[in-house]
Amino acid sequence: GHWVQSKAVPEGVENFLSEEDQEFTLKLTKEGVYVYTCPPHRLMTMSGVIQVGTPVNQVQAQAAVDEMEKRAMQNKGRLKKYWEQVK
Repeated sequence: GHWVQSKAVPEGVENFLSEEDQEFTLKLTKEGVYVYTCPPHRLMTMSGVIQVGTPVNQVQAQAAVDEMEKRAMQNKGRLKKYWEQVK
């Protein structure tokens, strides 16, 4: 059972939530950082970061990453490593 849920998106972008075990396509057209997770596996840090252009929502996205890292039970630091690539 996997699906994807946004945890941080740029201002003006609607949060996203896919259906369980269904193909999901998302077109990212607005600059910023998109932080997402697989809800049933978030404690395992099955999460990621996508940067589109300039990270205009860097403060909001950093807060989401920090909160998710605090709650991680396995693979602590994985999401932080992804975050460190945001420029």
